[in-house]
Amino acid sequence: MESQNVTCPLSFNCSGKSSKDLVSFDIGASPSYVSIVSCILSCLGSLLIVLAFCLLKDLRTTTQKIITFLAIADFISAVGYIFGSVNFLTHFGKTNSSECQVFLILCEAQATITAWSSLVSFFWTVFLALHFFLIIVFKRFHFAGKLLSVYNVIAWGVPLIIILPLLGTGKLGYAPYAASNWCYVKDYNYHGLRQNELTVVFILVAGKGWEFISYMCVTVLYLLIFCHIHRTRRQLQNTEIEPRMLQVEWRLMAIPMLFILLRMWGTIQLIVSLSLPSNKDAPCITPQLRDVYLALGILQAIGDGGQGWGNAVLYVFLSPTIRTRLFNSLCGPCVDAIKGRLVGELDTDTTTSQKPGLNHRVRNMNVNKQDGSTSPLLPHRPATGYNIRKYDSTSSSEQSYNYEHSMSSTAA
Repeated sequence: MESQNVTCPLSFNCSGKSSKDLVSFDIGASPSYVSIVSCILSCLGSLLIVLAFCLLKDLRTTTQKIITFLAIADFISAVGYIFGSVNFLTHFGKTNSSECQVFLILCEAQATITAWSSLVSFFWTVFLALHFFLIIVFKRFHFAGKLLSVYNVIAWGVPLIIILPLLGTGKLGYAPYAASNWCYVKDYNYHGLRQNELTVVFILVAGKGWEFISYMCVTVLYLLIFCHIHRTRRQLQNTEIEPRMLQVEWRLMAIPMLFILLRMWGTIQLIVSLSLPSNKDAPCITPQLRDVYLALGILQAIGDGGQGWGNAVLYVFLSPTIRTRLFNSLCGPCVDAIKGRLVGELDTDTTTSQKPGLNHRVRNMNVNKQDGSTSPLLPHRPATGYNIRKYDSTSSSEQSYNYEHSMSSTAA
């Protein structure tokens, strides 16, 4: 029955312990509900990035391809976390052995999917930082574009090499130490991670160790890029390009900051789990520490499941070019239809009123298809014919670096 309490999952029983103030660190279903909401937003954000890549064909640069691959990995992670949260909520508190077995099978599947996709996301995040470093600091546009095939082999293949042996040896499954109720590296006979050193090793191999490495790589690379741009901007003070470079600076620094801000809660939660006191019967802690564990579980549910919407904010909503053109692609036909209908109604009204002068004024207010002017009565919709230079391996303009266009690379 004790193992059943672990696999179903059920709360640990802390009654009869030496201290009456100790409670189980099981935090209930709250993080699962938060995870579902955050992951749904992440799926929408990831789909928005993929949609921008599909619709805006002239913006399919190497940078945009890397961001799209990152969005695909984050989408898979979000779907996996939703699947895991629903699995937990469905079987939470169940005592039937057959239901416990179903939970265990689904749990292992979720752990495999999310562990692999998280590793893929780490690799693409580092490769994006390396790509920016090559094109901004060294201005190696052609070489950076050629590395895309290497990135694909490493980002999608190496995580498989890491995760498949763990799956084959039965190391993935229900993780009672996971504050967000997700499945990861399993530990059924849980008495505190400090008594399970082998489990800690598998946790580091399955993701946390690679996450630490990605923290360091991303931070170092973006700091080097920031210092390079800052030095260049100081040399170009009082020029037209200086405000543009300021925008490049803060957006480049926002990328690692957001990545670490979203991911760090799982790392802190692991450190707290390592600090929990070992107990020969069950992990029983004080109510205050349990509240801390609950807060970390909710923050981890928001952060680990929210990579997709975070990237959508950085690479779509904060990119004027992509944001405007994506809006025009999605809503432009509808806006044009509304404009045409409104103008048609105005023409009809002026015809019935038999006022020739008004007809002339309405025609002057209509959209001029040749010169791009718009009606003062209707909201302006920017033209889609942007002259954008593509820093891709196939673009000849890559050989001449221009900071005026580096914003398109960093935010594209």
